[in-house]
Amino acid sequence: MDYQMLWTFIMNNCHVIVLVWFAVYFTVKILLAEKYMGLFLLPSGIVYFAIFLFLTLFGRQSYPMMQYELSFLWEYRLAFAGHREYIWQILDNMLLFVPMGILYGELRKIGRPKRHKEDYECGRTGWIGVFLTGALASLTVELLQLVFRRGLFEFDDILNNAVGMAAGYTLYKLTERIKRRIWR
Repeated sequence: MDYQMLWTFIMNNCHVIVLVWFAVYFTVKILLAEKYMGLFLLPSGIVYFAIFLFLTLFGRQSYPMMQYELSFLWEYRLAFAGHREYIWQILDNMLLFVPMGILYGELRKIGRPKRHKEDYECGRTGWIGVFLTGALASLTVELLQLVFRRGLFEFDDILNNAVGMAAGYTLYKLTERIKRRIWR
């Protein structure tokens, strides 16, 4: 099997792959019994993290020196100045962490007893925790990129990834609400 062709396909179609993943997740979550979620989440989670590691570390070019940009919101300034490629870069970084936010919500639920309706609401501490978890995961990736010289360390990516994880967690919470309304 030509792995380079496979990774090129994944990199060129990662937006579609994430959207299809979410559509399948939503369908399994809403239409099928909860017992089938594990059959979907375990294999798709493993594939997601393999793709994630490839896109963020292993599939990147190695540089002779560490690459970093310590100016905060530099991508946003360039995006607002009319450089469209930075808009896509910001959105790509957010999209990359959306499945992680969904998986985070599903994993937090495992082993917990059924809760009352009011317990499903996520207060400020919950959202801050999700955002900080996304920022910590992103910081870990950014530091690994810096140490192994496999990409550009930047604070903008940490922010974008944390926002993406919070967006994924929001989608998880919305699917939970929809499921409860349909199956009550």
